[in-house]
Amino acid sequence: MHKKMFTMLVGLSGLCAILFISIHLIVNSLVVFDSINASGGIVYNQVNHFIYSNPFAKTFESLIAIGFLCHIFMASVHALQKLKKEATLSSAKEMLILGLLIFCFLIMHLLQFRLKTDVTSVIINNIKMDNMFLVVFNTLSNSKIYCLIYMITGILLGLHMHNGFLSMMKKTGKNSNNTAQKIATTFGIFFSVGFVAIPLYFIFA
Repeated sequence: MHKKMFTMLVGLSGLCAILFISIHLIVNSLVVFDSINASGGIVYNQVNHFIYSNPFAKTFESLIAIGFLCHIFMASVHALQKLKKEATLSSAKEMLILGLLIFCFLIMHLLQFRLKTDVTSVIINNIKMDNMFLVVFNTLSNSKIYCLIYMITGILLGLHMHNGFLSMMKKTGKNSNNTAQKIATTFGIFFSVGFVAIPLYFIFA
């Protein structure tokens, strides 16, 4: 595959990854929102039900999830190619390790939540839906180890976002720009704090 085409596909799949992660951060934050308001998961369950029952939302979520997986694969291949040329290239090693760790957490997350078969049902506004709020709430409330893994992954994700943004800017020749550096740092901190705050709430709640 042509180098420019491959780089473009890595960037495009990276946008899918950002969308996927952003949506999940927003949706997962609703678990905290419902917990604070003692609503029993009304908002979280309705949003979750919409995503997986509405054809458009489900298709969109599936497409960006596939794009996310493609990004992990292509970015790993890209990092390995860099390492073959220069084995001491620390940035490529960091991106590869961080990407693989995030992928491992993604698999664990799917096994923990999306592939469960013993989920109870709840009726909200006369609509029967899976009570995924209860699953997530019980996991975060009862497993400090999972919370710790979740927080570590959140920090790694922020670092990966930071490095990925700088890498993208490098390809455009703007990585030395102070504005680009600040945006990358803000980007990384936002995702790290967002994902760390969710389990942190349940640890101290």
